[in-house]
Amino acid sequence: MKKLKEIVKAFFQEADWNYEELDEKVIRSGIKGDESDFDLLFHCNEDAQQMVLIGIKTNLVPEPYRPQVAELLTRANYILNLGSYGMDYSDGEFRFRIGVDVEEGKLSVAMVRNMTFITCRMLEQMYPCIMKLVYGNGKVEDLFEEWKNK
Repeated sequence: MKKLKEIVKAFFQEADWNYEELDEKVIRSGIKGDESDFDLLFHCNEDAQQMVLIGIKTNLVPEPYRPQVAELLTRANYILNLGSYGMDYSDGEFRFRIGVDVEEGKLSVAMVRNMTFITCRMLEQMYPCIMKLVYGNGKVEDLFEEWKNK
């Protein structure tokens, strides 16, 4: 059976997408979306047979707005079927995380592709709402409805 990391690399090769191996477990790439650019970190834990993808926008949320952004992300998480949003309260890093446990199963390139595009789409959907909340004085409830209707 192929290692998880090899399957993630196969996705990148098939998509002709640049990546770098940070260490034996992590592959890093990036995406430039319509709204912003994001880092993508693929964590491959062979022992646990789990692959977790984290899409990150670093140093985004200024400290005074972190409680409102946390509320917005919590509202969104409550209705999500796959993955979850998060924010690091210490530095304002905004992220979306999705993972899969493939014990007694098999990770495929199609699964990696789907997880990658879900992550990119979710980051792109939430980013403008966070920007409106922080820089446009938007209201959490209104921005949640905007996000939900995208």
